[in-house]
Amino acid sequence: MAVRLAGELDESALRDALWAAAAADPALGECFTVTDGVPVPTTGAQPGLPLLLHDLSDFGQDERARQAEKLVDEAVRAPFDLAHGPLARACLIRSGAQDHTLVVVVHRMAGDHASVGTLLRDTAAAYRSAAAAPGAAPDAAVLPDTAPDAAVLSGPTAEPVAGGQ
Repeated sequence: MAVRLAGELDESALRDALWAAAAADPALGECFTVTDGVPVPTTGAQPGLPLLLHDLSDFGQDERARQAEKLVDEAVRAPFDLAHGPLARACLIRSGAQDHTLVVVVHRMAGDHASVGTLLRDTAAAYRSAAAAPGAAPDAAVLPDTAPDAAVLSGPTAEPVAGGQ
């Protein structure tokens, strides 16, 4: 799923919030081995989700768009290591000081589209928590129980990006 974020963004707080939200989701820490042709869940991956940053702000508008599309495509198409994890990845594409795209990809064995929406909402809650107390680590305990529907981010304005799954 790719979400466009418009407005001021504290990238460090977002990184910490995403890590906290992902660490609170046990499915994202699972790995899978195959026994007799059947995937068997195992615990193996470190909880949390690293956030890679790609800064495209020095490119011209057309090249930024091409590079952003390429990065989203690479994030979606890159294979997962089911045996060692992690079964999710995230990247933040900076197109300008107030223009970012957050891309979160979760392997279907660790979650579905709705669970990615939940992860994004929980990340938003942790981000708001971190923004309210600068310098404090986001607390996974403040993450709300959420129904699996469309992601709602607050702080920067968020909107889904066409083609981002």
